[in-house]
Amino acid sequence: MYNGEMNENFRPPRNKNRLLKVAAYIRVSTDIADQKNSYETQERYFRQLLHRNPEWIFAGIYSDYGVSGTSGNKRTGFKRILRHCAERKIDRIICKSISRFARNTLDFMRALDVLRESGTTVFFEEEGLDTSDKTTHFILTTLAAIAQEESRSISANIRWGNEKRFPRGDVRNQALYGYRYTGSYAVSESGYRYQTLEIVTEEAAVIQWIFEQAAQGATCGEIARSLNHRRIPVRPSAYARQRRKHAAKGQLRSDIDEGWTAGQIRLILANERYSGDVLIQKTYTENYLTHHIRKNRGEVTQYWARDHHPAIIGRELFEYVQKARAAGAPSENPAPHPPTVYAFSRTLICENCGRFYHVRNTPRNPIWFCPSTTRNNGKNLCHNQKVYEEQLIRMFRRAILERFRLMDTCPADQLDVADIMSGHYARKKRTDADFSSQAPLFLPHMLAQMEAIQKMDFAERDRSFLQRRIQETSASPDGKGQEHTLLAKQLDYMENYWSELEKSYDCRAQAIQWMHTLPEGIDGLIEFLNHLTDRYVKAFVLSITIHDPLHYTVHWFDDSKTQVKMFSNIKDHRCIDTPCGATNRH
Repeated sequence: MYNGEMNENFRPPRNKNRLLKVAAYIRVSTDIADQKNSYETQERYFRQLLHRNPEWIFAGIYSDYGVSGTSGNKRTGFKRILRHCAERKIDRIICKSISRFARNTLDFMRALDVLRESGTTVFFEEEGLDTSDKTTHFILTTLAAIAQEESRSISANIRWGNEKRFPRGDVRNQALYGYRYTGSYAVSESGYRYQTLEIVTEEAAVIQWIFEQAAQGATCGEIARSLNHRRIPVRPSAYARQRRKHAAKGQLRSDIDEGWTAGQIRLILANERYSGDVLIQKTYTENYLTHHIRKNRGEVTQYWARDHHPAIIGRELFEYVQKARAAGAPSENPAPHPPTVYAFSRTLICENCGRFYHVRNTPRNPIWFCPSTTRNNGKNLCHNQKVYEEQLIRMFRRAILERFRLMDTCPADQLDVADIMSGHYARKKRTDADFSSQAPLFLPHMLAQMEAIQKMDFAERDRSFLQRRIQETSASPDGKGQEHTLLAKQLDYMENYWSELEKSYDCRAQAIQWMHTLPEGIDGLIEFLNHLTDRYVKAFVLSITIHDPLHYTVHWFDDSKTQVKMFSNIKDHRCIDTPCGATNRH
């Protein structure tokens, strides 16, 4: 941790022709208190260092908080600083140490290649190494390899320990619903020390009832609904506790209690620990670089520890429920494929509960729905309606037309009239007079906006400004306490906004390439509208809030919002006005 003193060993290369654009990079890998303090101390230290030197231009402090250094895939700050170096926005980077920069040799060497090509140098304070000195290349490569080897060695030691204790049945207890820790420890015959459990009588009765209901053929949704109807409290999981502190985008709102859900019941019914046994190594970590946790499908040895802790249900009942559930499942369970990502995936947000909409019926007529509705939960958390994808496409086209005033009068979208929303009108019946004078200039203007937002020059500048104002108001009289709170909230909002922009960077880059291929004028606009929702939705919006099938709020990439009102809804083509199962799209 830094002590606030400047590093006197640091001698930056002097450039008499121009000032150097210097940035700092910070990464801490956990969110415990001492790491948080380390992050804030480093940020303050680097800010002072970068502003102190008259030969430098402050180029920003890039950061990643709460992520591991063994993979650069999720490190948005790391990716941004490398991209800005390639764009010649940074001449020099200062970082605490090589291990903070990257613990993966491959990522480290790739980063050095990007920096070398862009002419950017890096100084690592702890090691006192500077990439501007060509003789340090071998040392840097060796140290990066050592850092990766350290990660590999730690992982190997953990794996070796598991291989020794798992066959003996030495595995820690879990304070699941129905159990609690006693506060004491037990020691196995091999010397393994673990916390002991005791049964919570009231919760154990609920667990027994759940298994009995499942044995009688009740579905998980029915069991969950019954528990909620009886007002049986559920113990919040770690995920639920974190959500209640701060719900992330697409999660159930913090103020909503979801109660029992079908998913929770499925987890309980599949957990052998309730019978007193433990199946060891249900999952495994793929490797020490990716940290991906995979379901064990025979890749590593599993072990069954019998009578590991007090049982709540009999082993016979547990096995009977597993057979009954397996009988109702497909005969084969192949390894799951990665989830299909659709144009509107993780973009549609339910206005009532805050969750991302899910999709079903994708091969024929995609329907988007809120997963908090009674169809998928045991409690009436949300009553928002389903929305057909065709309705979303029409809505998004209308949002574009209205926000950018591309038509003097945007037509009503009645289903029995071929209109601009469907694209057919645009190709067959439209005239240039239907569009406003701004329409022919839409594509050039949109391209300019998209390319400007890609540069993201403003993030570090605005962060620095807001942080300075927060520091100033924190030391001000009580009269400015409200201003301090507002500035802190604004910075938190902007950090989330910048993070969202970074996530959709690649999609915007693809959309920009596509837009360059479109014809000019009205024809280009029509082609843009007709193919916008094929794959490029995330390039233009951060989210779309669904109030109901006729009302939406579109949050654009430039942080502006558009309220969209539709005049008609897509009917269920399968069962209304047509034979059930048929489609009749307009």
